[in-house]
Amino acid sequence: METMKKWYLWVVLAMSTAIHAHGQSEFYDKADKFFAVYVEDGLIDYNGIRTDTGDLDELIDWLDKNAILDATSPDGKAQLINAYNLFVIKGIADAKPVRSVQDISAFFDRKIYRVGGAKVSLNELEKNVLIKQTGDPRLHFVLVCAAKGCPVLINEAYRPERLDQQLDRQTTLAMNSPEFTRVQSNSIQLSRIFEWYKSDFTKGNGSVIDFINQYRTTPIDQNVNVGYYEYDWSLNAQAPIEKAKKAKSTSNLLQFTPSQLFRKGQYEVNIFNNLYSQTSVWDRDGNTISQDRRLNILTSNIQFTYGVSNNAKVNIGADIVLSTGSVGFTPGGQFQLFASDNIANDFAVTAIGPRVKFAPIRKLPFFSMQTSFLAPVADDPEAQTEARDVFLALNRYQWRNQFFLDLKLTEKFRLFYQLDFNYLISRDVDEVFFQPNFLDVPTNLFVNYFPTDKINLFVMGQYFSRYGNTSLADSEQQVKFGLLQSSVQLGAGVKYQATSRLGFELSYGDFVSGRGFQTIEMGAGEVVNFGIRYIR
Repeated sequence: METMKKWYLWVVLAMSTAIHAHGQSEFYDKADKFFAVYVEDGLIDYNGIRTDTGDLDELIDWLDKNAILDATSPDGKAQLINAYNLFVIKGIADAKPVRSVQDISAFFDRKIYRVGGAKVSLNELEKNVLIKQTGDPRLHFVLVCAAKGCPVLINEAYRPERLDQQLDRQTTLAMNSPEFTRVQSNSIQLSRIFEWYKSDFTKGNGSVIDFINQYRTTPIDQNVNVGYYEYDWSLNAQAPIEKAKKAKSTSNLLQFTPSQLFRKGQYEVNIFNNLYSQTSVWDRDGNTISQDRRLNILTSNIQFTYGVSNNAKVNIGADIVLSTGSVGFTPGGQFQLFASDNIANDFAVTAIGPRVKFAPIRKLPFFSMQTSFLAPVADDPEAQTEARDVFLALNRYQWRNQFFLDLKLTEKFRLFYQLDFNYLISRDVDEVFFQPNFLDVPTNLFVNYFPTDKINLFVMGQYFSRYGNTSLADSEQQVKFGLLQSSVQLGAGVKYQATSRLGFELSYGDFVSGRGFQTIEMGAGEVVNFGIRYIR
């Protein structure tokens, strides 16, 4: 009886292995057929695939049910190389007509695929699985990112039994291609791949040239001047995808939402104007106290932001803040700012400082953080002395820390959330008595509607709170930390993308409630915002 059980188990195991091997072989055969039909000279027939996605969907489904995120064996490595290339093609085929993969927001991070039931993005599959598990730099010449700047996609599947030969063949072709490796008399122009992934090619104290020469028929001199040509992100399509001539690049309104960063070489100039006006304030009990004069403050924040990382994970920038203020009679409105009969008018460059923005969590591509430090540069911006006629800005160093999160609710609705922790440090402690420093914590929620790619309508709500020393001025030795001021602002606005690079924003906000602390009142005003944004 025991012998029969053992024989039975061996038969079941053998059958299972045979069935699994047959399933793998069938996958490679079908992938072979797919690539042979839709790939020619490294270019892909996306139009044909979009017309009939059945073969591609079948391969994607097989990977979901049978493959695993393990590249340590030849079979696993081959499956995941094919998976990456198939996922890229699937992502392009599923998208609306585009001219470049860069027209699809966060294409390599946001779109999630399934391998053996596990969820993975393209960047995770490439970097965290294939490259990390194998350490094989040849992978950079077989993983194709839907761009003409990539090494060419072959019209066959990668198979475990000849995977090394295929990897060597494609690497050799790339290293000897005059279009991919551009050798000149005293210099060489290389693909940005060698710059972006330099550490993958220089393991063991070798140089990039050492790696290239392993596969070159004519070795390159080690002393040659090395440069990098611009990466061609245009789509590796056999023909423009249907309707591509009418299609436009993804709107910057949709692509560069608050949490998104710019890739290396991209930059933004943003001029955001905030016109605040008040004729009343709130006291400590939340009561409104009317004033006989109107205070207007126009704050213009000029921001420059530049992408420094190829994977759009780090941006650097700088801010310059200009402030214009006026005091006039109550009947006037916000636009009384420049009226000739104002009691007082003033202008100054009030602050300047650097800024860094980064995406800290790979699995959350729509979450980012930003930190900046603004130093006051104007004399007496709070108008505490005769040197200044009108309050323009706080006379403080500002360390701003901001968190951005975007959530896609539907195709036309998105939710933007922003939380700030701004630490304000007094420039002159003697002038502010018992309030040398305080912490501002505004939290903002935006509900956005996109009726078209060019228009963004939104409503917003903000809760602002300021924390600091709640002790009396004459008892500063008993410092207590607590809430000083708070307010609620509601508003609405519109953003419009006039051209592929230039956009405008207009919004209105009203401070509907607030509360001060002791003699520190809270402004009960309203704001009109106008912004200009240029992205290149």
